[in-house]
Amino acid sequence: MNQVSTEALDRLSSLLERFQVSARLFHTGALCGVTSFDAQPGRGFFHVLRKGSMVLTHSQGAAVAQRIEITEPTLIFYPQPLTHQFHNAPVDGSDFTCASVTFDGGANHPLVKALPPLIVIPLAEVPALSGALDLLFQEADQVRCGRRLLADRLFEVVLLLLLRWLLDLWQHKDQQIDQLRQAAAAADPPVKA
Repeated sequence: MNQVSTEALDRLSSLLERFQVSARLFHTGALCGVTSFDAQPGRGFFHVLRKGSMVLTHSQGAAVAQRIEITEPTLIFYPQPLTHQFHNAPVDGSDFTCASVTFDGGANHPLVKALPPLIVIPLAEVPALSGALDLLFQEADQVRCGRRLLADRLFEVVLLLLLRWLLDLWQHKDQQIDQLRQAAAAADPPVKA
């Protein structure tokens, strides 16, 4: 019985079993100057700024901030196709590990519909990612048999951990909002006719 109730609460596993997501490592190391990432239907991006600083830009009217300055290790996730540019120092640029993310069903994937177009989170705010990120960086930095395949799976693990963290965060915020609503309702008794 306990197993059934646990499975009923695990909405993320059932969602990702029906609507798959895959990641593919395409870069690890420094990026110098301006680097553009073009939007393509059904493809998102997952960047991890490991060290350094940068400016992230978007076209005007892109439904996200046009300019974001990032000064610490940060996770940058685009679940939706959105053209973006990294502006780094022309020499000794910032250090990244990057993957493209493919959502089965493209724009119809439930996560693509539910998530904001851009998620930017300093790594220090999500300590639950540190172990998986350490493994990802270790694998991405070595040239060994199976490196890319293992890095792809580790990116998927990091994505799953991020989604879990976001669900927990949003659930906690929803509970806080409900508590505030209940407190406000208790403080403001209904008007009697």
